[in-house]
Amino acid sequence: MGRMVFLLTFFCANTVFAVPILVNGSLSGPISNSAVPTGWFITSYSPDTMDENNNIGVTGMGLFGATPSPSPDGGAWVGLFTVGTAVEMFAQSVSGFSIGQSYEVSWYHSNFGYAASTNDVSIEMFVDGSSVGLGPSIALGTPWFSESITFVATATTHTIEFGSIGSGQAYSGIDGIAIAQVPEPSTFALLSVGLVGRAAVRRRLNR
Repeated sequence: MGRMVFLLTFFCANTVFAVPILVNGSLSGPISNSAVPTGWFITSYSPDTMDENNNIGVTGMGLFGATPSPSPDGGAWVGLFTVGTAVEMFAQSVSGFSIGQSYEVSWYHSNFGYAASTNDVSIEMFVDGSSVGLGPSIALGTPWFSESITFVATATTHTIEFGSIGSGQAYSGIDGIAIAQVPEPSTFALLSVGLVGRAAVRRRLNR
């Protein structure tokens, strides 16, 4: 009984916590104009790496439209500008997905604007170049908050990409990007069996 419980618990733990490895989801790195942090690459126009003291990469090159706050993830973040069909985007190729498995991609989003870029803005996520969802539209001055989108893997490697969608000219901040596997209902059931069984064994041993 004890061995079976151990195997069930071991199987479930590995099923729940096996996730693809995202490089530098914290977007840490030097402040830079028209560049993104290590592990990422630009796919459209010229995103910037900044923090609450440095807009569009270099102090003095532009003013925030609203007073910024530090990211909950700490350090630098990526700024994404949008106007009309001009949308700044960046991406990363991520391996280790299980085909048919659901994954939740989460991040922090803010709208501190840039100069005249003071409109509402959303973060759009793409997988292999196709949009899989759009976060809520947030107004200028909206501080950092968490957003997420879930998708089903169709390959073991996917390119995860982010862009900004605004009403007119707008500017997003994004940071703290993470990927988590979404447990399937069968996994929850097996995990419950394993935990209940382990508790029963402990009760026996404590008698």
